[in-house]
Amino acid sequence: ASVLDRAGKPIADRVHALTPHPAPPAAILELIRTIAGALPAFDRISAGFPGVVRSGRIITAPNLGTEAWHNFALAAELERQLGKPARVLNDAEVQGLAVIGGSGLECVLTFGTGMGSAIYRDGLGCTAVPDGDFAAARKAVPEPVVTKPSEDAPVLPIENDAAISALLADPRLTGENMRAVVVVHD
Repeated sequence: ASVLDRAGKPIADRVHALTPHPAPPAAILELIRTIAGALPAFDRISAGFPGVVRSGRIITAPNLGTEAWHNFALAAELERQLGKPARVLNDAEVQGLAVIGGSGLECVLTFGTGMGSAIYRDGLGCTAVPDGDFAAARKAVPEPVVTKPSEDAPVLPIENDAAISALLADPRLTGENMRAVVVVHD
């Protein structure tokens, strides 16, 4: 975690902590409070979460325990506990915003404990499939579509070459080259 200025430049050194195991919401929130206390003052919270996130609520958390996290209102809880407005998205979506060029169709792949992905069109997020959790993604959104980004953006599973080909054949996306961005994180 760090604090960024309005231009996105860090104004504090990164504070890093290992994820506790098990990792129920109470343990993660305690860790976040500790980390936030080590940082300079901030105006708002942007958080990336390793799972399917809709409207600041956790739908799945493959690496942390979906049962404990399912339907947990993480954004609201961060706001309550830290007293600042909070926005929570899938972690690959958040990381992708930092590295995309903002032009054309771009795909971000993240590799760490799991694998995540996000797709952007002209700088706007379209999709995220966290940590290869395709089964949960299908349950969360039965009809995948590409839309403008929002916390309610639908999930489009990209499982194989046929799925990628189908995405690229979508008439809303034709005529553009896809720029792939790969992010490797710890």
